[in-house]
Amino acid sequence: GEDTPKQQSRWAGAVESIAEFSNETTAHGVKFFFQGKKLSRVAFVIAWFAAIVYTFFTCSRGIIDFRSRPTGTKFEVITEDYVNVTFPTITLCNINKLQKNYLESIEDLEPLYTILGQLSNPR
Repeated sequence: GEDTPKQQSRWAGAVESIAEFSNETTAHGVKFFFQGKKLSRVAFVIAWFAAIVYTFFTCSRGIIDFRSRPTGTKFEVITEDYVNVTFPTITLCNINKLQKNYLESIEDLEPLYTILGQLSNPR
């Protein structure tokens, strides 16, 4: 059967809405479904669908390949003497702008300087 005028009107309205959307969307290439010569539109549609099919094919092959291989997890606890472990250097950065000579003049900070000096110069 033939489409009624009402059905044709709905189809035309849907195509017009999709064409309008394709011109305004940020999805790359969608506008080429509706712009240009008929041959270039057909070529674009064929290339686009081929890319979609290839993408689904590649993803499904990857999933099938992943699921076909056995996987396992092994945990092993190793306890050793950690006396000679070298730790990385730690740098403390402060955003406050304080002058070094002001900090050195504060006697209450002397124990802190001693501790920091020992940390920065390990034996």
